Amino acid sequence: MKRIDLFAVLFFTLFASEVWAQPNSAEESNVVEQRIESISSLLDESSELDYTALVEDLNYFLAHPLNLNQASAADLQSLMVLSDTQINALFFHIKKFGPLRSVFELQQVRGFDAGTIRWLLPFVFVSESVGFNDFSWLRLKEEGSHDLMYRTKTTLQKQAGFINDSNTGKPAYLGSRYGHYLRYRFQYRRNIFAGVTLENDIGESFQQGPDFRSAGIFIRDAKWLKAFAIGDYQVQFGQGLTCWNSLGFGKSAYAVQVKKNAQGFRPYSSVNENLFFRGVAATVGNKNWSLSAFASRKKLDANVSGDSLVQDDGLVISSLALGGLHRTTQELADKDVLTETVYGGNVQYEKGVWKTGVVGVVQQFSDSIQARSDWYNQYRFSGKQNHVMGWYGEGVWRNISMFSEMSRSANGAFAGIAGFSAALHNSVSVSVVYRNYEKDFQSVYSAVFAEGSPNIPSNEKGVYMGLQAQLSKYLSITAYTDGVAFPWLRYQVSAPSVFADHLIQLNYKPDKKHELYIRYRNRKTSINQNVTSGIDFPVDRMNQQVRLNFIFSPTAEIRLHSRLEWVDYQEEGQSREQGYLVFQDITWKKLNMPVSITARYALFRTDGWNARMYAYENDVLYSYSIPPYYGTGARAYLILKFDIRRNIDFWIRFAQWTYTDRTIISSGNSEIQGPRKSDLTLQLRMKF
Repeated sequence: MKRIDLFAVLFFTLFASEVWAQPNSAEESNVVEQRIESISSLLDESSELDYTALVEDLNYFLAHPLNLNQASAADLQSLMVLSDTQINALFFHIKKFGPLRSVFELQQVRGFDAGTIRWLLPFVFVSESVGFNDFSWLRLKEEGSHDLMYRTKTTLQKQAGFINDSNTGKPAYLGSRYGHYLRYRFQYRRNIFAGVTLENDIGESFQQGPDFRSAGIFIRDAKWLKAFAIGDYQVQFGQGLTCWNSLGFGKSAYAVQVKKNAQGFRPYSSVNENLFFRGVAATVGNKNWSLSAFASRKKLDANVSGDSLVQDDGLVISSLALGGLHRTTQELADKDVLTETVYGGNVQYEKGVWKTGVVGVVQQFSDSIQARSDWYNQYRFSGKQNHVMGWYGEGVWRNISMFSEMSRSANGAFAGIAGFSAALHNSVSVSVVYRNYEKDFQSVYSAVFAEGSPNIPSNEKGVYMGLQAQLSKYLSITAYTDGVAFPWLRYQVSAPSVFADHLIQLNYKPDKKHELYIRYRNRKTSINQNVTSGIDFPVDRMNQQVRLNFIFSPTAEIRLHSRLEWVDYQEEGQSREQGYLVFQDITWKKLNMPVSITARYALFRTDGWNARMYAYENDVLYSYSIPPYYGTGARAYLILKFDIRRNIDFWIRFAQWTYTDRTIISSGNSEIQGPRKSDLTLQLRMKF
């Protein structure tokens, strides 16, 4: 590939800015995409986050802006824009000067800079009434919104799982080459939710109906009944250490936003077949006190150990199957093998900006879980029952937001996290997080700040420090450093080890049309290296990444997004792996036009899997894609959105991988003969 081809894609917009320099008013719908991309931009192999809830929240607030005069701290926190100190400053401003008369009054609130207000404006407004204060059945009928959506997707090339086996004469996959997704949602403001979700993945049989079914009703802020859920729901308490089974962010480009903002119970709207509870939950209370209780029972996929043949008291489970796929006879045999019962509660006291609480959760299985015999798994949970108790606290003192949580599992092991974010100056903010998860801590449901698995926090001690500073009107800097020690063995590391992660990002935004950032990230850790004697011993490995990202809006209708990223992976005793990714996005959205277009063309080359890079991709509404780029080839996608009528829209997404370093893609049942993999998604949405 000629060098000029590589760099022409990236720097097209740099030259275009001189030709198309015109006044610009940014499209609000791009705000959601930019927010998700920034949060997911540090994704690596340990991150398996479900962004569905965040995508839905931001899109809802975009269509139904939040009333700043009546918004709760939890609602403001769910925007993922404001820090606790900024929220506290807003409440203080309203208390002192009365309700806001205009959103432009935010300029007078302490700690609200131009960048924060710009991010916030699409999601908020100013009014006097909200929630159940003026509830009536007539309002429920008039203001309630119905959302019906159907989505289907397929891979155009035939995968090996759909080809008849030479011995059996039948394909391995039991279903069709099309995946299906159907959902209905009813919502009244932010107070009443009801919905049903049905899904079949590609290759799953439809003979017994949809493979995944989810339904639930949720009520929020009905006077003394602060929350009520029946059906499927999610739980968030504290900092995610004791009980949290929904989306929980870790490190991101927002270096000082490290505190989690628990919402207690929230409706479930994703198709992740594990991260939810199925049953009933409720929170009751007054201004200061609240009491929460929940109970859940659902089936889990699991692999049965061969030792079960000699057991008299039930099966022995060797591992949980968390993929949620039931395409083959074996995958179907693992479906719903295990019954999980979870119950718990929370008591919380809140006064002003301070809150503290205790939370407990018990997890029971119908059959025994057997931990693997590997040395690093020595302290993992085994048995039929586990429980965790925890305490958490948080608050704001002057310009400092503080938070902490401590938990104890059934085996007596402890885990704790504590930190703060502080506005040292109107232009400078810092954050510090300390965590200590003992090697034998056994969590139930967690999503805590961690370098290891946030869902299984153990064997980790670390200190994180973040910085965000506005150097001038147009220039800002973001940076963090994270030092971690692992006292016990880990996967592929047969000795205690350490980890270091450093990031610095320089942001330049001279006006509304242009936005540029340059990022450098360096991660250093250990990995086993096998010698000829067969003995594993840890060696150093380092991963460096440099990213140049440029966004330019030449007109109100066109948005251009360019990126060049380079990665360097070094492992002691092994060959260096390097790679690059360069892409060009273009989005065209014109007011009063029924069609909008989003497209990307990307070129990439890496020496191997270790040098892979992740990049957020635009997708159909309420969906997202963050694939790994590795090997050598090109990636392209095109999204067309048609506004058929005022409340009906239709989406088409075509995406294709084209590799130049292979003639076979993937392996096993997912194997495709040829250098191309093409995916097609169709989505129809009706609102009424």
